[in-house]
Amino acid sequence: LFAYMANWMLYGVLCVQVYLYYLAFPKDPLHNKIMVYIVFILETIQSAMIGRDVYVTFAKGFGNPDAINNIHLEWFTLPFLGSIVAGMVQILYAYRIHILSKSWIVS
Repeated sequence: LFAYMANWMLYGVLCVQVYLYYLAFPKDPLHNKIMVYIVFILETIQSAMIGRDVYVTFAKGFGNPDAINNIHLEWFTLPFLGSIVAGMVQILYAYRIHILSKSWIVS
């Protein structure tokens, strides 16, 4: 249950960071803005799916010990959405390193 609360706390931090990015970098290239907003949308979907799992497990399944053993949508949210977001962010970092170093070998 603590991990779910930490997820929502970090989602709040992400919302503030996206808002500050929107205010601070209005002249950023379009591909950077698209990447930020796609990652934000995917994280929003992931947090909503995790919230649904928490509700089904702890609210609807209250008093039912077998409810904790059900996986629900965690099989999709954690490995698939998490790896898609991580891959997108790492590609963006590699691109930024390539721009700074001007070498494909370093990036």
